[in-house]
Amino acid sequence: HLDFKSADGRTKEMIEFLETGIFPNPDPAEPPMDYVYGDAWQKLLQAEVKENAADNWYAHLQLGLMQFQKNDLERAEMEFTRSLECGESAWAHYAMANVYVQLEDKPAAIRHTLEAIKMRDSDLGFLKVCFKLLIVMGGYAQVIELYKKLPDSFKANTRLQLGKIEALYNLDKKKEAFDLLCRDGGIEVDDIAEGDDILTRLWNELRESKHDPIPQKINFQFVYTE
Repeated sequence: HLDFKSADGRTKEMIEFLETGIFPNPDPAEPPMDYVYGDAWQKLLQAEVKENAADNWYAHLQLGLMQFQKNDLERAEMEFTRSLECGESAWAHYAMANVYVQLEDKPAAIRHTLEAIKMRDSDLGFLKVCFKLLIVMGGYAQVIELYKKLPDSFKANTRLQLGKIEALYNLDKKKEAFDLLCRDGGIEVDDIAEGDDILTRLWNELRESKHDPIPQKINFQFVYTE
C-alpha cells in the first residue's frame, strides 16, 4: 500500500518543527535536508525567527529561498546575508551567488561562488553546479585556476573537463579547447543536459576551421547544426 504518513529524512525536521514549534538549527557544514515553500510556511517561519530563531542560520536560509522563489531579490539578499552572519555555509553563499546572477552583478556572484567552493571543495556534485554558475557569470579564468588545483580523481570527471573546455573557448583559447575536446578519441560527457549547447558551439566552430574532424566518439545526441 502507499504510505502517506511516514516521514523520510527530508521531511522529518519540518514535521518536528510543526509538532514542537522549534525550528532546527543543524551544523552549517551539513547539506540541508529539504526546502519548503508557500505563504503558510513563510508566516510560520517569520514568526519563529521573530520570537525564537533570530540567530538561526538555517531559518534565515529557508526564508531567503522563499523570497528568492517569489523573485523578491532584495529580501532574499537580506535573509542570506543574515544567514551567513549567524553561521557561514556553502549553501547561503551559493544562494547569494544566484541572487547576484539575477541582479547581473557578476563580481559579487563570482565571489560568493568561490566562497561556496572553498567550503565544499571535496563535494563533486556541488563543484559541478558551481563550475556551471561561474561559466554563466563569465568566471572563465576562475574555472581554469580551480581546475588546476583539483585532485586527479576530480580532474577525470568529464563534466568538470567540459567546464574547463568551455572556459578556454570563451577565453579565446580555441586551439587548446579543441585539443582537450578531441583528446583520447573525444570526450564523453557523463551527464550532459538537454539544452547545454557547448558541444554545438564547439562543433560549429570546429567544422569552419582547419582542425581535424571532430571525433565520432563524442556524444552528439543534443547537438544540432543549421
